Amino acid sequence: MINNLMNNKEILKELGSRIKDTRIGLNYTQSELARRANISLSTVTRAEKGDNITLEQLIIILRELRLLNNLELLIPQTELTPLELFEKKTKRQRVKKKQIINEWKWGDE
Repeated sequence: MINNLMNNKEILKELGSRIKDTRIGLNYTQSELARRANISLSTVTRAEKGDNITLEQLIIILRELRLLNNLELLIPQTELTPLELFEKKTKRQRVKKKQIINEWKWGDE
């Protein structure tokens, strides 16, 4: 299970293992997956070993393994709350933090 206690390398290895298990479950060789996804064999090999690949390459692999819909769980779309809908608010576009003014000065005690 992937969690916040894992470092990036451990997460990449776990993702690679899951990609490999899914590929084998679909009865694809690495070469066949590479051909079907129109990517290089070395990209598939790197992905399964947990080495770095581009986000685009990951999307291509997930699409071919029929796992692309799972990305929706990764970063769900934010929606307005019922109260925000009622008040006809729009979705926030940026974050603005209030400045904290510290009026204490040296020598003031």
